[in-house]
Amino acid sequence: MADMVFIRIVVSPDSNPTHDDGTVLNFLVNPDARLNDRRPIDLLKAGDVRPVVEAATSA
Repeated sequence: MADMVFIRIVVSPDSNPTHDDGTVLNFLVNPDARLNDRRPIDLLKAGDVRPVVEAATSA
């Protein structure tokens, strides 16, 4: 059975999200320099959530 990762994106009521599902997917599956060229999805699968959240919320 393949590993499954469930991700819940929480947005505060006063925020204005501008990213569509494709943007989120692109972020999750591609290596990111802010994460030492690791893929966010791999970090999430390993339970390492904090750096992914920090990368996702940084400008």
